[in-house]
Amino acid sequence: MWASMADAYGSAFTSQFGATPNETWAAGLADHSLVDINLAIGRLVNAGREFTPNLASVIFEITKGAKHWGHARIEAADQAQENMQALPNPARILSPAEAKEQINKIRQECRL
Repeated sequence: MWASMADAYGSAFTSQFGATPNETWAAGLADHSLVDINLAIGRLVNAGREFTPNLASVIFEITKGAKHWGHARIEAADQAQENMQALPNPARILSPAEAKEQINKIRQECRL
């Protein structure tokens, strides 16, 4: 991640934040996945801003991406629920107790 930032922002980044991440950066990014960090860096680089992003900018970008991802998942779940409701007589999953009761009724009807 540090190398990506140095590649993207050059000496402006390393002279401002150092050649390696300090404890503040390490602690600030510790709770985030490498995938989320790299996606955030990509968004910052592609935004074409002239300033070198600081830790707060990176974390903001990570959380913004996570919010978009979460929103997309909610929309997908809502759409799936709408699709299920649109089906004619959607199958209902029985609880174990309901399933046992249905099996017993069938056995009685078949005299098993």
